[in-house]
Amino acid sequence: MVTRNEVVYAFRLLLGRDPEDEAVIESFLHVANWANLRSLFLECDEFKIKSKADAYIHGLTDFIMSPPNAVDVEISEEHFDRLVKHVQTAWENLGTEKPHWSVLTNPKFLPDNIGANVAGFYDTGESSVQILEKAAARAGEILSPDWTCFELGCGVGRVTPYLAARFKHVIASDISNPHLQIASDHLQSKSVRNVTLIQLKSLNTLKNIEPFDVFYSVIVLQHNPPPLIHRMLQLILDKVRTGGCVYFQVPVAYPGYRFSIADYLEAIERGEGTMEMHVLPQSYLFRLLDEHGFRILDLQRDNWPGPEFHSLTVFAGKIR
Repeated sequence: MVTRNEVVYAFRLLLGRDPEDEAVIESFLHVANWANLRSLFLECDEFKIKSKADAYIHGLTDFIMSPPNAVDVEISEEHFDRLVKHVQTAWENLGTEKPHWSVLTNPKFLPDNIGANVAGFYDTGESSVQILEKAAARAGEILSPDWTCFELGCGVGRVTPYLAARFKHVIASDISNPHLQIASDHLQSKSVRNVTLIQLKSLNTLKNIEPFDVFYSVIVLQHNPPPLIHRMLQLILDKVRTGGCVYFQVPVAYPGYRFSIADYLEAIERGEGTMEMHVLPQSYLFRLLDEHGFRILDLQRDNWPGPEFHSLTVFAGKIR
């Protein structure tokens, strides 16, 4: 059996703290050996949470000396059409095969498990809107309930009903029709009637949307190649009414990331890739906000794509 000292040292080494009391120490003394004790600690929730936090903190320092990521942003209209079609095909496949998991990549939300976890899946949407409200509060801004909100990448409607409870009207968009069908069913089940669902079949869809007051998008832009992120933000920022605001997340750096349109088109011709992760360097992001009359009011480093990415969540107001 393990000794008292081994239990204490396991707490200190793996959890970074002392045991709460003697009763906690005694609860581990039945463990057969130190290897089993180590396994117990590595599998506990506290260690997993601490590991993620440590990885995130260490990841923060990775970008201080990083060179810029080279990306192609300006591409031809023909290439834009091919990118949109490629992204749509990938996400409609995901929407058919594992729609909820494609939104939150947790094994609980795979098709075989979603039945028992669907309520918990949709409950996560409430905290997403609360985070938006906290950002507005930190900025001293008021989110008017009379505003219209545009949601990019609504998926299966995880956040949409909570936005609908917060704003007068929500325009919820997604590139995948299978996702939208599930979102529609979910909204109907919740008797939500102030949402308009639209499919982004091309960039013209964004061009034709009526102006709105709030833009919301989290864990969406990152799945699009940089030229698409850039163009979509151009079109969306142009549609925000003066006095309105935007709240969105996008990765801005990743060690060694580069994007060549020629290489990418060659890769998708070979059928490579399903769910992809991409970066829009922050120089492009800040320039877009400035060109469209936005002032950054709250800027947070987030961990949505994982600590290996430098990802930013932006809350900005349109002042002109």
